Amino acid sequence: MSSYALWVLIEGDSVPDLKHRVYVTRWGGYDIDLAVLTGPRQLIERMRDLQPKRGDAASDGHWPDIAPEGAVLVDMPRRGLVFFSVCGDDGALDLGYRRALAAAISEVWTGWTVTWATDELDDLAARVGVEAPAGRPDRDDAATFRLAAPDDARNNYRPWHYGLLTVRDAQGGCRAWLASAQRGFGLVHLAWLGQDLLARPPDDQDLPAMTGVPGHGLHVDLAARRIGWWTAQTAPGLRRNLSRLWPGWDAECWNDRIEDQLARGDAALHAVPAIDVAGGFDRLRARIPRVEHDLETHLAAARRAVGLQAGI
Repeated sequence: MSSYALWVLIEGDSVPDLKHRVYVTRWGGYDIDLAVLTGPRQLIERMRDLQPKRGDAASDGHWPDIAPEGAVLVDMPRRGLVFFSVCGDDGALDLGYRRALAAAISEVWTGWTVTWATDELDDLAARVGVEAPAGRPDRDDAATFRLAAPDDARNNYRPWHYGLLTVRDAQGGCRAWLASAQRGFGLVHLAWLGQDLLARPPDDQDLPAMTGVPGHGLHVDLAARRIGWWTAQTAPGLRRNLSRLWPGWDAECWNDRIEDQLARGDAALHAVPAIDVAGGFDRLRARIPRVEHDLETHLAAARRAVGLQAGI
């Protein structure tokens, strides 16, 4: 199965002289995270060996109209790295893996600013200063809402398929639900349901027992008319559509920080399990086909940095 990847390399001696090249490959999108873990020197060499999609690329304002499974931008003059990936073909991108990956990358890319592209191509294009196509189009078909059900595990639902929804009412009380939103054949962030979401959760259902950490979350403060949202994955197009979906509401993106949502909840959120960072390191290590000594050392240092034993 192909997995399209987008590669962007920015070079130049100073900001006014920056040039960027855009490359598209049919393979590699699932494994952009592993490409990033090879470090700046190897990744830049790999990108220079690719054939550009549009010559010296998007200086004319155009951007490849694709929806890749992963993308990476290396900004050499400003020492910046922006990327996203589905991180494997099993869709198991959860907070444990994200935290392990972030810790490992911080060891490999020392001195660089690393950003996860929550908005996918929009975040990469903004770094270059061009406008990206929608990529994964903003569809007009409504997202459907469903609460977590006891038999979901038998129906191949996993913890990261769900979103954690919390709503604080005008009296200060906070309710929580575990739910999912689906549009077409794909699961999307609960925030895509818009303010109509507030009429959907029943008052008589409590937060169920969880077998793992949800894949995203949405907190709604009714009195302040403010929402906060986070995701372990990506949410392409969500940020630019929030004013339409939630007119008159303030919105804040918490990136992958579930902690910001938990801090705004109450005792009911104690049911949310701890993030399995150790398991994330195990999955990351298992995905790397051949680990060089330097990377082994970086992985051990990353585990120590997050308070885990150094053994892999």
